Amino acid sequence: MKNASDGSEKAPSMSEQSREVIKSLTDHLTDSSENSTIASVLEQYGSLFDTTTRKVITPIHHVIDTGNHSPVSARPYFKTVQQRKDIQQEIDKMLNNGIIIPSHAPWSSPVILLKKPNGEFRFIVHYRKLNAITRKDSYPQPTTEELLQRLGGHKWFTKLDLKSGYFQIPIQDCDKEKTAFCTQDGLYQFEILSMGLMNAPPTFQRVMNSIIGYKRWDFVVVYLDDIIIFSNSLEEHLKHLNEILPTLDQHQFQLNHKKCIVAVQQVEFLSHIITCDSI
Repeated sequence: MKNASDGSEKAPSMSEQSREVIKSLTDHLTDSSENSTIASVLEQYGSLFDTTTRKVITPIHHVIDTGNHSPVSARPYFKTVQQRKDIQQEIDKMLNNGIIIPSHAPWSSPVILLKKPNGEFRFIVHYRKLNAITRKDSYPQPTTEELLQRLGGHKWFTKLDLKSGYFQIPIQDCDKEKTAFCTQDGLYQFEILSMGLMNAPPTFQRVMNSIIGYKRWDFVVVYLDDIIIFSNSLEEHLKHLNEILPTLDQHQFQLNHKKCIVAVQQVEFLSHIITCDSI
């Protein structure tokens, strides 16, 4: 384990962007000692905040069990010229990042664009037909009540958000062609887990539970792509960070720094504000 607080190891080189990210995550700590201590821990794992795409290391792959059902397909939805440009721009980005590849699969699902509150569009594959013939995975997920009860009464919190969470989980090779989607301009398939697939949430929860292991509930809770580390003191929080961050780094996860909050005494989770004294 890397111990940033004793200065025994030098932090690995980081990109300038990672340094700026870490500074933004610790700016709220006005005590200089607390600020430098937390920053030094984050610097040990600066690669978690890099923008370069990494493939998660996990023995668990997403499975799409359709039994003996024949392939299902659908024609692409009509889109305006501007929408086609927007879709192709997203496809080009995913191709460059190795998220999708061109496909010759007999399976096919159409693409829809959902408008977000900020006016931008979210690219989603409409897997209605595929999901209808997929066997359900009943892997348990924690309830809101369970999670909130575990977090109550603690003083220090760190909230980590996995960057494009589903896009970090591999798919079983023989099932990749089932993720194929069509536009008016081509056919592609996912190399890694896509949003919209039935059983994507239980697969993600299974992966995270296996990686976090015994630490779950002791000082960290995991709900899909949200991870909250909780502690009773700052010293204890440093120890907990030094257990969870290297675990994520070793499995090559990446964090969305814009949604991460580090070493705070109040945190919002599942629409609740959590402090030491109240939820």
